[in-house]
Amino acid sequence: MKKAIFMLAVGAMALTACSETEVIEEGVQSPAIGFNTNVGKNSRAIDNDNFAQFFVYGTYKMPTTSNLVQVFDGEEVTKSEKGEWGYTNTRYWIDGATYTFAAYGVDGGILPGNNAQANFGTADGFLNLAQIEVDGATGHQKDIVYAKSGSVLGLETNNPSVALAFKHILSRLDFTFKSGFPAGYTAEVTNVRLVSVRNTGRFMGQTLSWTDVDRTVDVTSVPAISLQFDETEISETKSITSGYAYVIPFEYKVKNVGIVFNLDVKNGNGEAVYGKEVSAYWAPRWAGGNTYSYTITLNGQAAGLDPIQFTGSVVDWATGEPSVPNFDIDPEPLQQPEP
Repeated sequence: MKKAIFMLAVGAMALTACSETEVIEEGVQSPAIGFNTNVGKNSRAIDNDNFAQFFVYGTYKMPTTSNLVQVFDGEEVTKSEKGEWGYTNTRYWIDGATYTFAAYGVDGGILPGNNAQANFGTADGFLNLAQIEVDGATGHQKDIVYAKSGSVLGLETNNPSVALAFKHILSRLDFTFKSGFPAGYTAEVTNVRLVSVRNTGRFMGQTLSWTDVDRTVDVTSVPAISLQFDETEISETKSITSGYAYVIPFEYKVKNVGIVFNLDVKNGNGEAVYGKEVSAYWAPRWAGGNTYSYTITLNGQAAGLDPIQFTGSVVDWATGEPSVPNFDIDPEPLQQPEP
């Protein structure tokens, strides 16, 4: 687990990125080409429990040639209720042939983006995901997983299922809002959204990394990613946490990614003391396959409230003028009166 803490104008944000993996083993040996999978559980919406569909591409070449022959071209592979993976139009292993496979899975089965597509190079055997769009538009908030095999040698018999280890290739975010206001104060946080994220890119199968990550030409047209909360009110004893949002991994150099929300604050008497839109910008460094959990603590200073303050001082002692400034003291003892 990695941690980083930094300050924004709206308060303190604590950033945590977690990465872990979970492996399951499935599949049986067969002369037909079969598949088994595992999905890393970090950052997941797709996991080993609900992962039931992916699309596979593959080639083979014979020992006597360097030419690649395509054997799978976006074939849909699905998992049955019994947990067995299968596809139509069964292909069979060729003894001595060398195979490579690549595949992707996506929530709902359709890549996010108006023109998103999977491109497989039959000459080089690499699967790229092009024109991906991850933003606030309808259908653009989806988890994507990707896998590729090493070289697999075909045998005459007892070929094991092809093991595909899928990894999440987007970054995932959530936000927690906490109150730093005095006891009795309540704050309502609404219309929370991420703005100005780089929303388009291409995932390259050769390097397993993103390239051409950019914003739509007109940055103002990039749909903001709305963050969803079950509740909106926070207090000294209550915080709220958003659902997850997906973004394309990118290391920003300039503080131009924004978190924007409406903040309304009431004092202990229920009187409104603040009501404005709040925004802050920072330069995140998002890596694929990681979840980033931000905690924002709101207080009066962050909200721009003017606190009631006091100062105090003590007046210096004045010099008094005595009514009888001088005394004559007789050093002789006083005579005692006669009884």
